[in-house]
Amino acid sequence: MKTSTAIIQIGHSRDGRRYYVEPAHQLDLKIIVIEGPDGKAIFERGELLQEPAYDEVIFTESSEPDCILEKIAALSQHYTIDTIIPGFELYTLTSRIATERFCPHRAYNSPEVIERFRFKSLQRQYLRDSGANVLQPNFAVTKNANDVSRYANQIGYPVILKADDSGGGFGVVQAFSGEDCETKLKGLLDITLDNGLSGNGVILVEEPITGDEISLQGIVDKNGKVDLLGMSRKLIVNGETGDRFMESQHLLCSIEDIDQPIRDFADQVIQSLGLRASAFHIDARYNTNGQPVLIETGARLSGANIPRLLKMATGLDWGESALAVWRGETPDTQTQHRRFAGLRFITPTCAQSAKGYQFNLNCDELFPDTTVRMTVFNSERPGGYQHIADRVGFVEVSGTSPTAVEKLLESVSRDFRMLSRAA
Repeated sequence: MKTSTAIIQIGHSRDGRRYYVEPAHQLDLKIIVIEGPDGKAIFERGELLQEPAYDEVIFTESSEPDCILEKIAALSQHYTIDTIIPGFELYTLTSRIATERFCPHRAYNSPEVIERFRFKSLQRQYLRDSGANVLQPNFAVTKNANDVSRYANQIGYPVILKADDSGGGFGVVQAFSGEDCETKLKGLLDITLDNGLSGNGVILVEEPITGDEISLQGIVDKNGKVDLLGMSRKLIVNGETGDRFMESQHLLCSIEDIDQPIRDFADQVIQSLGLRASAFHIDARYNTNGQPVLIETGARLSGANIPRLLKMATGLDWGESALAVWRGETPDTQTQHRRFAGLRFITPTCAQSAKGYQFNLNCDELFPDTTVRMTVFNSERPGGYQHIADRVGFVEVSGTSPTAVEKLLESVSRDFRMLSRAA
């Protein structure tokens, strides 16, 4: 007998490590199905609890769709399944298959549309071949490592090399010569697998866009109406050799502070790709003419705690708005207040000597007016490539102006570095 309604999110885990699953920290999800060998665990709004809560997380032993669908079928004996949503691009198509099977009235997007948001190569090629009015870098796609240098020569060095499954800056490197291409390719696909992605063997070779990077946050309803909610300006830090990319800071503003050309750009990207009834985020960089150039877009909430920043800046709960459109509803997205919010990652460079949990216990006392969290990742980082372990924590702040937020971020980061050196 079915006892209650379940909202199911499909996320991922790898080698016993539980990765951050969006938008579990924003939604009161009933069930989250996650790949991994860990059995069962309990989550409350994305946080692992010691004691059971109403949110049940089932870790399956495989990322194969059939295995996940089998688990959901078992759950459907006890729950009326309301909505199934992806926690990461890896599971967008699996989520679509599960939706069609268990709650077909929520199947607003075709498998073809979903696949465009699953792989960067399909997204790039579709926008190019359809003649969409969306600026993209000059690019080539290949599965043959021997072709990478040839394409790079045609585009011109330096070039950006991306694994098709890359995200969050990992699996993305910059190469400066043919010899450099060969060296970088050896580890490029391995890093996506190490971060819990599938690795399909496809490599994108792209020209670099060197302007400032932005991230756009929004929702689109079942009729295709795009609602842009916020924009964050990213600070990207390159590795010592300038060959890798790491998000180190976000500064988020509300819709009132976003120029019309950016709003039009977001609308054009989502409309061109045909997405319906979903959250979305778009990463772009400005070219030398000041125009936004698409880096990538995903049919989910942003990572990096961006939903929290959006709520700090606007009062809007992006997770609840996303859930509404996933259900085919139209949420109220009126900005409740107009502020700015920022996040800066803490890296091992300034934290390697600090004892993370001891610092965490004293956060409220040390920074009474600031949200400060710290997490220490216990995994190795392959040399020369960004890994989740490059981020051991973060600070979040809000203020009435971008300048105020940046000053506060710098102040807290400076205090943390001093604490680290003293530890």
